[in-house]
Amino acid sequence: MNKYKYNICAAGLCCLLAFAVPAVQAESVSQTSLGSAPQLLAAAPIKQVEVSNAEELLSAIDNNTEIILKPGNYNFSKFLNESQKGLDWNAEHPHIMWSGSELTIINVRGLTLRAKDKDNGKTYLVTENAFDNVMLFKQCSNITLVGMTMGHEVEPGVCSGSVVAFHDCENINLKYMDLYGCGAYGISGYGIKGLTGVSCRIHDCSYGMLDINRSSGLRFSNCEFTRCKEYTLLSLSSADALFKECRFIGNKGDFFNKNGSADITFEKCEFGLDEQKFIDAHPQAVKVIK
Repeated sequence: MNKYKYNICAAGLCCLLAFAVPAVQAESVSQTSLGSAPQLLAAAPIKQVEVSNAEELLSAIDNNTEIILKPGNYNFSKFLNESQKGLDWNAEHPHIMWSGSELTIINVRGLTLRAKDKDNGKTYLVTENAFDNVMLFKQCSNITLVGMTMGHEVEPGVCSGSVVAFHDCENINLKYMDLYGCGAYGISGYGIKGLTGVSCRIHDCSYGMLDINRSSGLRFSNCEFTRCKEYTLLSLSSADALFKECRFIGNKGDFFNKNGSADITFEKCEFGLDEQKFIDAHPQAVKVIK
């Protein structure tokens, strides 16, 4: 008789737990659904590589990779000329393409290039070929460049290549970058979906600051644009761009396209005399928020 009672009690306890646990789970799900959605953290890079020269850097380029660059001069054109890399290199490195002497990074997802010591400004990515971009990214996404100085090691005024270019790329992030001329433009490209620049400098470029078309989501904050010349400085077409708390000082040329071919907003920005004069002469082409 006692054994029968114990069996009944055990069965009842199991039933109670069976109903109680789903109830707790349901309450937890309900609270989550009623509250704010949890933020999803970006996945950490699968691998991290530290490099000290151009060959190591280029060999390390891959999907879901963070490359830490030691201070030094990463001269891409010199490496190509001295090593005679070409078709064999392209075959061995699926994300690198040499077109003539221009370096192209193609079809990469989740790549970060980060200066090991971003505060001392001693990590240089350069080319000695005035007609090439220092780096060209094609059909890439989730690309981050942090703390490096990039430009052309040639005489001022002879460049036709830009410092860095993006063709049909998504989610580009530039932080603490120094892009200098005589590169034609600091940044050029087309088909870009999402490009953010934070605390970057673009200066001394020979054609202008930006040359970007057919793109969306261009966002720059706390950036400095100085001493660029001499054509359309913000050469933007079929694109939207927001500049927030940026400085435009000492540039020469048309500040932006007068025909309003791009949606440009300046928010809490600082302008030099020439830049402000151009805005005052063409107020319908841009939006200025004090």
